[in-house]
Amino acid sequence: MAATVLACTSGILSIRASGQVVTNTNDSGLGSLRDVVASTSSLAPVTFAPSLSGQTLTLGGTVIEIHRTTRIDASALTGGITISGGGEFDFPGEWRAFV
Repeated sequence: MAATVLACTSGILSIRASGQVVTNTNDSGLGSLRDVVASTSSLAPVTFAPSLSGQTLTLGGTVIEIHRTTRIDASALTGGITISGGGEFDFPGEWRAFV
């Protein structure tokens, strides 16, 4: 994870975590949502590359388990992004995509 130094005055150092960027719609591998969520700290947001605007990211296989507070933010995408379970996840009453 990269970090940006915001200020260093009077011996006080302020650091803002720079988030990880999802760069493709692949279900797994480098740059995928699974990869980025797994490698991001709870301080850093997960964002999406501009080239993914308007696209659909289809998850297959296993559920992405997130065991810490993680912010997933697609607000910078003018066309948004759709995250689909591809019909693979049918857990009535137990499944929550984002809380």
